[in-house]
Amino acid sequence: GKTRRKETEREREVRKVWENGVMRRTAGLCAAAVLAVVAASAWGMQMCEYRGTTVCDEAATKVCYEGAKNECIDTTTGGDASSVLVFCTADGFDFNKFNTNDCTGPTTGISVVGTEDSCTSNGDNSYKFSGCSTDCFPADALVETRLGARKRMDEIAIGDEVRVARELFSEVYFWGHKDAETVSRNYVRIALESGRALTISRNHLVYANGKLLRADEVAVGDLLVDADVGASAVVQIETGVAKKGLYNPHTVHGDIVVDGVIASTYTSVQLSALSHTLLAVERLAYRLGFSVLGNMLETKRPALLSIALELTPYSN
Repeated sequence: GKTRRKETEREREVRKVWENGVMRRTAGLCAAAVLAVVAASAWGMQMCEYRGTTVCDEAATKVCYEGAKNECIDTTTGGDASSVLVFCTADGFDFNKFNTNDCTGPTTGISVVGTEDSCTSNGDNSYKFSGCSTDCFPADALVETRLGARKRMDEIAIGDEVRVARELFSEVYFWGHKDAETVSRNYVRIALESGRALTISRNHLVYANGKLLRADEVAVGDLLVDADVGASAVVQIETGVAKKGLYNPHTVHGDIVVDGVIASTYTSVQLSALSHTLLAVERLAYRLGFSVLGNMLETKRPALLSIALELTPYSN
């Protein structure tokens, strides 16, 4: 057969540059396809109003408002000006509706104070709100590196190899959230019989009784996983814990050991299995030395992404 000419060093360099360029473009196109909803909005919350029902009946007339929390949302339709304003509070949310398009002047009389992710009624209608709490670990939560050092969340860097199981380590490749200044009052502190205590946001997923559960669904007596001793019973749960910092590092593996307890890097509104699949694009980009998403999600998650993901129950 015909002998193939040996590739020169220069041709090899050109080929590698071309291949890297193709892979980058491919990764970018894939990211655009599967994460277009992320780029579509910088919104952070959703409030749904169920009219004529006090129990958030899905069969009732339902109107949802989407926008940035703590900012005025213009809901004007047709010729009637209207706007809504949702303030996040230590205990949940405070919702007000106005007859102007800029949240000025008196309210329409619709003013609701409630708890996030639960149904709240003012006697005539009912409301459900999500978007105030974030799904993270506090700044002082500890991870363990391959070298045996313990690092606070606010000391972790992309590329660090952190413990994800008893004898397994994985690189941090992406920040789902990274906020040093915010103080959250939505943390849950879960103490184990082994002596470990995990502080985690209430929506974050932990391994309990062999499956993934939201932290606020864990009960005393449930078995979580101590990375050193294995299954350990929950002996105490404290809710409404105030902590500074909101950090959510993603590992290539998908799990992470925090304060000695194994947890998922995903949350109830991120769908552990689905999100890990979607973030394959980001993992590929990380291996190639760049990032598709960058710091897009570090300070807030676009609500369109949360809303889309909430349509499917999270999986384990």
